[in-house]
Amino acid sequence: MTEENNTVEVDTTGAEPAKAVDTTETTSATEVKATTEQPTDKASEVKTEEVKTEDKKVEEKKPETPVKKAPEKYELKDPDGVKISDTVRGKVEEYARKHDLSNDQAQELANMAPEISKMFTDTLAQKAKEVSAVWASEALTDKELSNGGDKAVLEKNLALVSKAKKAYCSPQLLDLLNNFDAEANPGGTGLGNHPEILRHFLTLGRQIAEDGKLISGTATPPRDQTHAQKLYG
Repeated sequence: MTEENNTVEVDTTGAEPAKAVDTTETTSATEVKATTEQPTDKASEVKTEEVKTEDKKVEEKKPETPVKKAPEKYELKDPDGVKISDTVRGKVEEYARKHDLSNDQAQELANMAPEISKMFTDTLAQKAKEVSAVWASEALTDKELSNGGDKAVLEKNLALVSKAKKAYCSPQLLDLLNNFDAEANPGGTGLGNHPEILRHFLTLGRQIAEDGKLISGTATPPRDQTHAQKLYG
């Protein structure tokens, strides 16, 4: 009789499998923690942005209005030895107030007025001399005054012009006709060199004889008479 094999084989196929480590809960917990921490980071960012905005507002803040330097009324003094006219003074004050100048700054501007005036006068004087020289040059070749450029004829006629001026012109008129000079003759115009003026006095000079009487026989009229009276009696 055959003996039964009592060996028991262990069936491990039905054994409960080992549980895998579930990391889902761990991962979820980490995500939840990170999620709960995010608001804190955003709050910090918001706070930082607020600080930057405040700083920007401070930078963009308009500067305070500067204090005006111009006084209610300017007190300007005349420069040494020079009297400033009311017109010039008014222009200086107008400019100073427009540009918000202090009284001291306006005074510096007023002190320049005499120098500027002299520069302007010198420029006019130079221009007058140049124009007068042109007139004198034209007279040298004028047909009536010099017979087209005859020096002897010109000198003779200019002598008659001079005689007529002495007979018919007051000292003030002579100054006006003579050349400008800032000191000696500030009212001069140089018109006495103009060919038309010279021709006019040449005509008058031809009517005066050597003895100062008119060629018509009428004595030279006194200077207090009018020009028409001097010519026609």
